[in-house]
Amino acid sequence: MSRTIYFGKPPQSYSDLASHVIEDIDASLDVVRPGSTCEEIELAWRKTLSVHGIEKDSRLGYSIGVAYTPTWASVRRVFVEEIVRSYRPGSRFHLMAGLWLEDTGITITQSFVVTEDCYEPLTKNPPRVDR
Repeated sequence: MSRTIYFGKPPQSYSDLASHVIEDIDASLDVVRPGSTCEEIELAWRKTLSVHGIEKDSRLGYSIGVAYTPTWASVRRVFVEEIVRSYRPGSRFHLMAGLWLEDTGITITQSFVVTEDCYEPLTKNPPRVDR
């Protein structure tokens, strides 16, 4: 789990960016259900993010699980365009919603497991923006 912390009062633009990322995470997770694909979650992220005039050209996340230690170079079931592997109940993923822009950056991540109907978060700590 990752959360960006800003010491002091963040500028409004920074708080807005955090709100956008949380909105984009929610849109991506709305797509998760058995049979949906890695591409679909990434496209939901990209579509919602583009409403705010922002692009992310790096991967959005990766699979996690028993005896599989994720690395920055992992290539299994990543959320990127054109990866069409489908989800199964019990599949676990780490949604790495990080934006590293020219003058700022923010990371808010969410690990989850695919359930019979949709998904279940693997952490109880919600993403949030304190203003």
